[in-house]
Amino acid sequence: MIIRKAEIKDYEAIADFSKKVAMHHVENRPDILKNAPDLSKKEFKDTLKDKNWLILIAENDEKPVGHCKALIREIGDEYWTPMKLLYIYEMYVDSDFRRHGVANKLLDEAKKIGKEIGVTQIELDVWSFNEPAVNLYEKLGFSPQRIKMELKI
Repeated sequence: MIIRKAEIKDYEAIADFSKKVAMHHVENRPDILKNAPDLSKKEFKDTLKDKNWLILIAENDEKPVGHCKALIREIGDEYWTPMKLLYIYEMYVDSDFRRHGVANKLLDEAKKIGKEIGVTQIELDVWSFNEPAVNLYEKLGFSPQRIKMELKI
């Protein structure tokens, strides 16, 4: 298993992974989400060029099997303590490779890169319907920071 930074040659695989992530959300929350837009090649190229984005890809025998897309953010104002954090926007592992440590390896690499650039914490959101993801993140040491709640009327 190899974890590396994504390159333009990874567009097709990451576009496919992103679509699967979005469709999973649409299928589980059609009351909120109605579409799973395709990742354009231009958007992917622009993201790769942006120094604030980190896209990692996991390969098994040169076959893409997962990815992690994260934004490097610096916050701090009169309310927030200044900090540099890594916000994970997407994490996907092909169903044939789940429960084989791929997500753990992606997060380990994200942590390593984050430490090298001064990141002090990693944040992410996970939908409550996605129990496997919640369990994975808890197993990897994540804990709730705040809870977003809803009331349908």
